[in-house]
Amino acid sequence: MPRLSTANTREYLVQIGHRYEHLRREIIEMTLFFERARYGNQQISNRDIERIRRNYMQIFKRVGQIC
Repeated sequence: MPRLSTANTREYLVQIGHRYEHLRREIIEMTLFFERARYGNQQISNRDIERIRRNYMQIFKRVGQIC
């Protein structure tokens, strides 16, 4: 789902959350990790990277089932 050029991460989160309600937890967590990596001064740990991978794989698997 393309993001509008005027939408920020939180607005896009709402947009995607409505379409993929069954993935809301994963989408929220991925958005928070993105914001932390992009805008925060915090490092992403190896544990975080593993969690991001699991979320990504879950999203990829479950979105593929409905497309």
